[in-house]
Order: sequence, then C-alpha cells, then structure tokens
Amino acid sequence: MKTMEIIKLILNIALFAIASVGIFIMGIRTVLDPSRLDVFNNSGLSTILILIWGIYCMVQALLIIHPRTMVIGCVLLLLNNIFIIFTYLKVGNTGSALFEVAAMSIPITLILLGHPYIRWMQINVSG
Repeated sequence: MKTMEIIKLILNIALFAIASVGIFIMGIRTVLDPSRLDVFNNSGLSTILILIWGIYCMVQALLIIHPRTMVIGCVLLLLNNIFIIFTYLKVGNTGSALFEVAAMSIPITLILLGHPYIRWMQINVSG
C-alpha cells in the first residue's frame, strides 16, 4: 500500500469510529435505555430530556460523516461536550469533566484538518 492510501484508511477509520460512537453508543443505547446514564439522572434531567439528548447525538454524528455538514456536526459535538462538562460538574464529578475537556480536542482537530474525503481529493489532485 502507498503511504497516501494508508493515511486515507486511517482518516476514514477515525471518522467511522467517531460517527459510530455518536450513533450507536450515545444515541441508540440512550434512546433504548435512558436510565443507564447515571450522571444525567443524578443531575435531575428528565427521561424526555435524556431521550432528546440521545437523538441529538445521533444527528450530530450523521452530520459529521458528510463533507458538507462536517463542521456543523463538529460544532454540535463541541456544544455537547460543554453540556456534558456542566452536567459532570453539577454532580461533582470533576475527573470526568476534565476528561470531557480533553475529548473536545477531537472535533476541534476535525475542523482544523477538514473532512478526510476532501483532504484525500486535495492530495490526489495536487499529487
């Protein structure tokens, strides 16, 4: 395999992993079992709000996948991170809030690097 093909594969796997987490772990699992998220339950969020949050996670993950809506999806992911940080701080879980601050680097990096498909096309055209 050429180096560029390996880079494309790595970027696509990373994008797929981010979208999968948003859709399946944070989205579908939350919609199917909203009581599993103790931090939200302990912070006083209702079941309806937790369900809406699960749907929100699925929408942001779907937006991140497409090149034209990736930046919007990343901004929604950043807003989601901020919401989760405040939720952790409300229940007094500072360690998890700090982890979530570190997780904010993922959408910021995606915004700065651009969508893997667009980057791949730029490399192929110029190279």
